[in-house]
Amino acid sequence: MDSRGIVFIQWDAMCHREFRWALKNDLLPGIAECFDDGMNLLKTYNPLPTNTLNFQVRFMYSPDSIIPGSRWLDRATGKVFSITRFSDVRKLEMRLSDSNDSLLTQDQVFGTLLKGKTLQGIPARPKSHALGLAFRFAGDVIRHPASSLHFKRIYLSFMEQLSKQNLRTIETLLVHAQKPLFYINFMAYDQTSHFRGLRHRQTMDVLKTIDRQIQRLIRLCNNTGYNPVLFSDHGMAPSIPFHKAFGITFTAFINQRFSDLKIKPIILPSGNMAHVYCDASVKNDIDKLEGVANDIGSHAGIDRVILPRHPDGIRVIQQHDSNTLNEYHWEENRLNQMIQKLASHPDSGDLIVFGGIWNGQVINFMNQKACHNGWLLGQAESFVLSSYPIDPGKTDDTVSVLRAMAFSKSI
Repeated sequence: MDSRGIVFIQWDAMCHREFRWALKNDLLPGIAECFDDGMNLLKTYNPLPTNTLNFQVRFMYSPDSIIPGSRWLDRATGKVFSITRFSDVRKLEMRLSDSNDSLLTQDQVFGTLLKGKTLQGIPARPKSHALGLAFRFAGDVIRHPASSLHFKRIYLSFMEQLSKQNLRTIETLLVHAQKPLFYINFMAYDQTSHFRGLRHRQTMDVLKTIDRQIQRLIRLCNNTGYNPVLFSDHGMAPSIPFHKAFGITFTAFINQRFSDLKIKPIILPSGNMAHVYCDASVKNDIDKLEGVANDIGSHAGIDRVILPRHPDGIRVIQQHDSNTLNEYHWEENRLNQMIQKLASHPDSGDLIVFGGIWNGQVINFMNQKACHNGWLLGQAESFVLSSYPIDPGKTDDTVSVLRAMAFSKSI
């Protein structure tokens, strides 16, 4: 089907099962119209870690790219990298900019819709942090998402409608900017779910608001000759913080396990995944490190512990059982490849810890009511809704599906 280009519309953190549930319960009447217009729903998957930046790195730069988490230790400098700091993401972008198949060219426009404010300017691309986390769509003012994470601002930030003026600016972009690829990321559902939970009333209000916004965008795409593609980057899981389930913070729990070795590890949690970094004395004594890993892995709140740099190869520890990665039996074959890539990252932790399931909820190592970064309970699930002809037998990797569309000359 010929078109002027694609408008990629990302629904941050809406997993496939929650999307189907919302459709079934008539909570997405606007998007439901898409099925009447010939758009098809494809269930897809995203690899670890299941966070937005990892998805966008793979989508915009290369599917072979990966980052180890929301925070990680940059072993080259000894400093902690965080996706909530502009300077860190700029450094990351510089490292990735040499990719031969990057989508970040002057012919594309990327951006994030945090709230329905007036948009200004029509730049070809953001001047920095082109991963789409730090900017509203096509300009306006620089605004980092971390500034909207404070609880008192969540309701005000995410209850606003996509204004008519906002839509007119997007329409101007579509009609006059003549770009083949637009990328819009709706973040409200992800951030509200973290603090309120997946089925909370406020989260449902956000869901309904996003439905209306996306319906308007899809109609606008159809009216201007663009092909809309709605997709999610990863899923969310209902979760309970480690300290609420077990009466001790995850950081304190890990520090206790290392106390006999008289060291204090660096602990960087991301949802229900955490990187744990040790000093050289422990890293070089694999028996001690494996002993700590076994102790951690035996806890009821821990699903698995990964030892990336074991001399016998990457090891997986679960409830006292220790196996090499290739010997371990996973629920899905893809998990072996996901762990392999994550554990092989040069900046991954000396231990990578994943929270388990507790009373039907995923254990998270932060104070969240819904979380991601692992694979349990739909965190790795996503979807693509498009009229583009997709061969599900070829791949179900979300990034691969979307990049195939982006590089296609006939949409």
